[in-house]
Amino acid sequence: MVEEGITPRCRFGTPANFAIVEAEILSYSRLACRFPENIPLTPTAALPRDLPFSIALSGDEFNPWTETPHKVRFYEQPVIEKVDPIEIEVGKIVEVYLTVAEDSEFFDPMPLSPIPDSETIKDQSNLSDEQQENKPLSLSPIKCRFGRFGETNAMYINATYIKCTTPPTDEPPDSIYKETVVLSVAMNGQDFEEDKSELEFTFIGTAPYISFATIMLTLIAIGIIAVAVIFMATDFMNAPSFP
Repeated sequence: MVEEGITPRCRFGTPANFAIVEAEILSYSRLACRFPENIPLTPTAALPRDLPFSIALSGDEFNPWTETPHKVRFYEQPVIEKVDPIEIEVGKIVEVYLTVAEDSEFFDPMPLSPIPDSETIKDQSNLSDEQQENKPLSLSPIKCRFGRFGETNAMYINATYIKCTTPPTDEPPDSIYKETVVLSVAMNGQDFEEDKSELEFTFIGTAPYISFATIMLTLIAIGIIAVAVIFMATDFMNAPSFP
């Protein structure tokens, strides 16, 4: 519950080195805040960097900041140099390998769920084999986006490679001849930065190839026929009538 006159806040960093931004309550179970403009890092800190994250819904009198294992990662977007393969048939699902540039690197992603503390691990050690197997798994947040064809989850292999599968699509192969889209990657599953990506991926269908010249000739032919029909109709209307 938020105290009257108190604005909810998010804190990024430790109590000794942090940045605070105002938060917005979206519902009884959701709260949103923006990343701070200045990242609270030490001068020698390198990216990616994981920082503690906490929130406050009341004043500072009783140290209201939450204590949870959740963290937020700050990182630089990896620069991808190579994609293999670079084209597939429409509707076919294959693994696509992405290679990072020499002066960049991928990083092992944070799990979507926070790392459990020692007490939680101790409690889970008492679970039966069946309960252990049915526990929800932590999924990787990395995603690949193949333009309008959709998104798929990606897998971190090492600092040089990640892989993802091409997305399933309802697009019939006979409706596409060849379509090239932007391939982009979001290490956090959200920020694809498509406007900065120079990667391209091509989907090949079975539709016949229609060149620009063919389209122009078809339009010209339609135009000529339309003009001829107009002249014929005009001549018919102006023809003399006999009693």
